[in-house]
Formats: sequence, structure tokens, C-alpha cells
Amino acid sequence: MNNEQTKQTISGNKRSIAPRPPINQGIDYSNATVAAHADIYNRLIARISPSNIISNPSGVILNPFDTAPLSAVLCIWCNTTDPITVLVGNSDISLAVIPIQYQFTPSIGANLVPIIGLVPASSSNTASFESTEGNYTVAPPYSLITGPLPPGDSTEVSYGFLEMTSVIPTRETGPIGELYFMGNYERYLWAFDSQGIVRWYATKTIPTYNFVKLLNGKYISVDQSNGAFKQLTQFDLIGRIYTVYILDNRAHHCLHQASNGNLIMDSEYSNGRPEEPSQERTEEDGTSVISLATGLELAYYDYIDVLDFNRKPRPYVPAEDDYDWLHLNQSYLDTNHNLMIGSGRHQSCVFGVTADTNELRFLIATHEGWDAAFERYLLTPVDSQGTPLYDFTKQEDIDAANLDFWTWGQHNCVEIPNEDPDIVEMRVFDNGNFRSRDDAKSLYPYDNWSRTLCFKINLSLMTIEKTYEYGRAEVRSRGYSSFVGSQQGLPNGNLYTNFGGGIRNSDDHIITETPGESDIYDPLSGDDAMGHILVQEIETSTGNLVFEAVIRSGMYKTYENWGPLFRYDCNCYRTYKLPII
Repeated sequence: MNNEQTKQTISGNKRSIAPRPPINQGIDYSNATVAAHADIYNRLIARISPSNIISNPSGVILNPFDTAPLSAVLCIWCNTTDPITVLVGNSDISLAVIPIQYQFTPSIGANLVPIIGLVPASSSNTASFESTEGNYTVAPPYSLITGPLPPGDSTEVSYGFLEMTSVIPTRETGPIGELYFMGNYERYLWAFDSQGIVRWYATKTIPTYNFVKLLNGKYISVDQSNGAFKQLTQFDLIGRIYTVYILDNRAHHCLHQASNGNLIMDSEYSNGRPEEPSQERTEEDGTSVISLATGLELAYYDYIDVLDFNRKPRPYVPAEDDYDWLHLNQSYLDTNHNLMIGSGRHQSCVFGVTADTNELRFLIATHEGWDAAFERYLLTPVDSQGTPLYDFTKQEDIDAANLDFWTWGQHNCVEIPNEDPDIVEMRVFDNGNFRSRDDAKSLYPYDNWSRTLCFKINLSLMTIEKTYEYGRAEVRSRGYSSFVGSQQGLPNGNLYTNFGGGIRNSDDHIITETPGESDIYDPLSGDDAMGHILVQEIETSTGNLVFEAVIRSGMYKTYENWGPLFRYDCNCYRTYKLPII
């Protein structure tokens, strides 16, 4: 059955937001790793007695769960819940390591105080602790010896540890309490400081590709290697795995925790919709809402009939099977406006649906290629005074909006809170693929750019204003990412942006992930490739660069030595700047 037949067969079936019935889904209560980690924790707690005050711990244990080699725990007894200040540093002056400082709030009784931020391959790591319990106490500094990082890529090692080729460090004036956390497909979950020094990483027991910090301070992640995107893992920074969730359908992209505690994730009917023949399958076209208390699905948003299923994807050339017409890569719940908002890469479209009915409310996308039934959902670009920026009866204005205003192949739409019932605001990473639905007007990767945009939508007037942009003028093609990428608004007002899908060949020529599909074919693409991840923190008010790092695998790949994914050699779907505690 060809794609046109598939479209005609599937379209017309309205979908509700009722949860799909579970088959195997739920918490894996028999998981061996979870049980082993609980046993380690209980044994460490059991050995702590009331005499093990902060200056007399029962032990300082490096990597207690064998999953976080740059973490440790201090095993102590506390009689109050007064905060403990932890200072993690390194006495090797030649390294000039910035110390990490944070506070841990203990419970009364036995505690494992986390020690986060050791430097790899060092015998000079130190950890000291301050507490106001009883008389003011300063625990003596403890020394911890760490091993080297895992090996990088080579002909013998696939998906090894990454390297930083250049770093523009921040000008820190004292101890830091935050790290830059990064996940890389099939590699490692890791974190580095504002000098680019690795201060934490997890072994491959913990999934790495997509992760998010939860409201309870723990993390949850998913990847291909650990259960083919059908296994969620909840863990902390000392490496303890608390819960493993089994899914019936893949969590292929974004993980996002809503303010009510539920997990929002991009999903699909992984085994096909019950009423459809296998040759009619689609993929990556729905949003699942999961209860973290049970692991069960609370709602499922199927976009097969909400959006224009017959619209030609851009970027992407459709395959005959498992039709990836939408490629949902972000979902989040805007509770102030009762909207579920999503990003569909292959439609170059960000959209919103009413959260309790799954009815379409708006489309952020070029006005080209839509069926007439969708025209009323398309937004009109305006300036800050509400004046329309383009006349879409003119082709030159359509082309100008495609180049300057709309997103293409975008990722990581994130809510900017706004309580006005008519105004929805968001921030989006615009990858920029093609920047036109016409090959003749599209840009080559080396002439293109990726950027972060902020949008303000007026739901009553159906208008959209671009309120902020970073990347086009400042970074240009150096940051062009034909796939993946993210951005994060920091509490201090800065922007942390991740040009996570940059690729270059050995001639230092900027290329795309799939020539002819993700961008127009470039005859200078060459036969080899290596990812160049560019991350930056900037002051949004001034545009001043606060921090920058370029991360690579260190080895150019070819089809012959790496296979069809050689251009995916090194990429970053998500990275965040986060506090230790």
C-alpha cells in the first residue's frame, strides 16, 4: 500500500484523549537493578549509628551504586534537619578547578549526604561539610581518588565519551552550585562546569538520550539502548535507580513534567492502531500523559486527524512503511490556557489543542500547503503594535516570512508563563531546515542558521508576534543544526542554547544529517562527517556571551566504518544548566 492509500484509509477516524488500555505498562516492581540499589542503600543506612555525627561518619563511599563514578556519599547521623553545606573541590593548583557548593537538607536519623562534582582521574579531590547542628561544626576535608573518563571514539570503541575542543569559560567569582547537564544518543549522560571540566557522569546503565529533572529533585530518562524507548528510569545524581517504568508504546522524544506532577511524553501506537493493518502504520504522532505514581497512562492525544495528515512533510521524504508524517518532538501542558502544545518537526509546525477535547486551536507555520479547512487556525504575524508584517497574497511576502519569521524542523517549544487568558507565550528552537517548501528557494546548510525565538500569540485576534531572536545574526551557519537542539531560559534571565545537531566534514564544510531529506542536496557534502555540538549561555539583555563550548566525538566517520548513521556521530537532543540540589 503506498502513502496516498495509507492517508486515505487512516484519515477520518476521530480520536479521543482516553488512555489506551495497558498491556504490560506500569512500574516494574521486580526490576533487579532497583532491588539491588535499594539493598545497597539499606545496608549503608543500617551501618550508621547516633555516634556517626558529621565529624565522625561511618564512611565516605565513592560511587556506591556503581553508576556515577564522580559521585560519593557521606554516611552520617543527624539530630536536626538543619542544612549541611557541601563544598567539593580539588587541591591540584594546576587544574584551577572551581569548587562546587550546595546545601543538603537531611532527615533526622541516618543520612547519605551526596558528594557531587569530583574531577575525573584525580587523587586531589576534596569534600568538606559545614553544619550548624548543635555547636557549629566543620567536618574535616575528605580526599577521594577517581578513575579516568571512559575512552572516546576509535575504530575499537563505538559511541565513546565526547571531547571539548574549545571552551570560553565564565568568569566565576566564587564556588558554583550549577552544572551543564548533557545527554548524547547512545553515549553517556554527563555534566561539566563553567570551565568545561567534567564533574559528573553516569554509566550506560542509566539511559542518556532524553532526560529531565523532576519536581522531586530526581531525574528520569529514556533511550534506545535501555528498552528501545519503552523503559523509563528514575534516578539521582549519586547513581541510585529508584523506579523503572515499562511502556507499551515508545517514549521517542520529549519528556516533560507538568505542574500537576504527571509526565508528558511524545508517543505513538508503536504496534499500529488496533483497527489498522500493519502496512498502514504511522509513528511519532501522539502525546501520552503518564502518572509517575503508577506508570499508567492517563490520557493520549492522537494527532492523526487533528492536524492536516495529507499535507506534504518538510523536512522529510516519506517512507513507504511506518509513515512519519508529523515527527512530534515536544509536548507540554499550558494549564493557564488549558492547552496541550506540541512541535511537529516534519510539518515545520508548532500547534495547540484544547487539553480536555483535543480540538485544534492554532498553528504556527507557513500558510502554504494546508487544506482549506485549516486556514482559520493559521496565525497572522504582527509587530509589537499589532500591525500585520506581511501580505500573503504576494509571493514575495510569503517568501520573506518563510525566511525571517516561521520555524522549520523546529524543536523544544517551551512555555513562557502568561496568565492573560488571550495571550500564549513560548520559546522555540528553530532548526531552519530548507526555510522554504520550494527547493529552488531553499538554503544550503552552509548558508543557513538555527536560532531561538520567542513568540506571543493572541488567541482572540489569531495573531503572532516574534518578541526575541538569537542565533541568526550572532552565530549564523556555525550553529546550523539540521536536527535536534534545545534552549533554556535560566532563572537569572540568561539564555542557554544548544545547537545540538551541527555536522561538518573533514574539509570543515557544514553539512546536513540526510542530504535531500533534511536539506537540499549539497554536492560538497563529502563522504565523512563528525558532529559539532555548540552550546552557549548568553545575557539576553545585551547578547554578551557568558559561556561557550564545542563538543565533538574526535573521529570523522564514514558509511564504510560506521554505517548509515555516520552523520549522527555526535549530537545532543537535550542539555540543561541545573542546580546540583
